[in-house]
Amino acid sequence: MKIKKIWANLSVTDIKRTHEFYKALGFRLNGKFPNEYELTSFSVGEEDFVVHFFSKESFKPSLGGEIADLKNGNEVMFTLSADSKEEVDEWAEAVKNAGGNLFSKPQKIQDQKHWYGCGFADPDGHKWNVFFNGNKISQRKNIEIQENLKPLMTFLGNWKVEGVNFALKPNSP
Repeated sequence: MKIKKIWANLSVTDIKRTHEFYKALGFRLNGKFPNEYELTSFSVGEEDFVVHFFSKESFKPSLGGEIADLKNGNEVMFTLSADSKEEVDEWAEAVKNAGGNLFSKPQKIQDQKHWYGCGFADPDGHKWNVFFNGNKISQRKNIEIQENLKPLMTFLGNWKVEGVNFALKPNSP
């Protein structure tokens, strides 16, 4: 078996409100659906993860059980990646402006100096978090430095260097 794509199906009480909320956050519409489906759908991120939001009435028959009561618990939490702490802050502000519930303000996460994020719920209680991993930036910078040093290291590889220590330091202003 080969998995080609995965998407999420969630139930909501008000399709129009859900549609407007996610549109206000900049989610991309994933096609148009006739009202008979009682559905709105969005593509999220560079990989186009699809999230379908169905009315509770149209969702329940395909579920094979009861719909989770999000006032009493959680079903799942989706994570959106951010490129900076500032972008996390922008998401938090956009969520508040769109009518969402910011249940975790932007902050450092789990005492990790490079992790930063916030958490929010849409009007139906579906939870999302926005996460910035500063460690990835440090890793990318190290790779960039290594790439930039390749010509120098190739040059130095032709020389025998003994007992020499050196460090690379940024230019002073």
